[in-house]
Amino acid sequence: MFFKTTLLVALAALSQAMPTTPAADTSAVAACKPDDVHCITDSMLFSSSMTQFLTLRSQNYHSPPLTYKSDGCSVPKLFVDEFQLIDKDRPYGRYNFINACYRHDFGCNNYKKQKRFTKTNKKPIDEKFKTDLLAICDAQFADPRTPQPAGATLDDCKHIANIYYLGAAVYFGGIQGE
Repeated sequence: MFFKTTLLVALAALSQAMPTTPAADTSAVAACKPDDVHCITDSMLFSSSMTQFLTLRSQNYHSPPLTYKSDGCSVPKLFVDEFQLIDKDRPYGRYNFINACYRHDFGCNNYKKQKRFTKTNKKPIDEKFKTDLLAICDAQFADPRTPQPAGATLDDCKHIANIYYLGAAVYFGGIQGE
C-alpha cells in the first residue's frame, strides 16, 4: 500500500511539472474584436513581434477565417537562376529568411481573401517584409562571438534581403483593382 500511495503522489507531482503548450500571446490583437478579421490581420502583420506572430501562427490563431498557408520564400525563377539559389528559404545556407516569408505570405494571402489586396495595401506589406528580413540579418550578426556559416557577412545578408524584398515588391501578383 505504501508503494502504491508513493507512486500516486509521485505521478501527481510529475504531471503538474510536465510542460504544457503555452497559451498564445494575444496581446498584439487584444484591441481587436473577435470577429474583426481585418483588425486581427493588421495587428498580426504590422504590430506583433515576430515571436508573437510565429506563436499565433503555430497555433492557427483565429483560423478560419485567417489562413496561414505558405510556400515559404517564393523567389522568382530569374533570381533563383541568376543567384544560383538551391534553398530559397535559406539563401546559400547562410541566412534563414523563412519566418519573414511566412509573415509576408500571411499578409498577402489574407488581404487577398479579405478582398483588399491592392497596390496601395501591398506596399506596406512589402515594406514590413523588408523590415523583417533586415531584422533577421541584424539578429544573426548581433553577437560577434556567434559562429557564422562560411562566407556569411552582415552586408551580404542585407544585400540578399534587399533582393528578396525587390522580388516580392515587383513579382508577387494578384493585385486587385483600385
